[in-house]
Amino acid sequence: YNYYNWEFFAPGDDFSYSNMATGLAGLLVERISGLSFTDFCDQYIFDPLGMSNTQWFRPKNGSAQNQYEYCPSLNLFNTVEDGYCFADYPSGQLWSTAGDMGKFVQSMMRKGYVSQDSDTTSCLYGPEVGDLV
Repeated sequence: YNYYNWEFFAPGDDFSYSNMATGLAGLLVERISGLSFTDFCDQYIFDPLGMSNTQWFRPKNGSAQNQYEYCPSLNLFNTVEDGYCFADYPSGQLWSTAGDMGKFVQSMMRKGYVSQDSDTTSCLYGPEVGDLV
C-alpha cells in the first residue's frame, strides 16, 4: 500500500490516467468477450480498419527495436525475444506504424465508422457510443 497511489476526489469529479486501470480494462475485455485481448483487438479493431502493421507483440520482421528485460541481480538489461515488455501491456505496449495509426484516427474522426460510406454494421462500437467520441 502506498498513500500516493490513490487519488483524492470522488468518482466523476475529476480524472487521472492510470496504467493499472487501462490494464484492468484489457482484462475486462478478455473476461467479457471470451477472447484474448490481442485476438479481440485483431478481430474488432485492427482487421476491420486494415491495420496490418499493428499488434501487441513485438514484430518479428525486424521493424521494431529490441525489447529489454532488466536483471537486478546482474544490474543489466537483456534483450527479450517476443512477448510483452510489461505486464499491463494494454496501457502502452502497442506496436504500430504511422500509417496504421492514421487509419485508426480517421475512424475516430468518423465516430467509429470504418469508412466514409459505412452503415451502422461497420462501426467499431455501438451507435450509442458514437456521439460520445
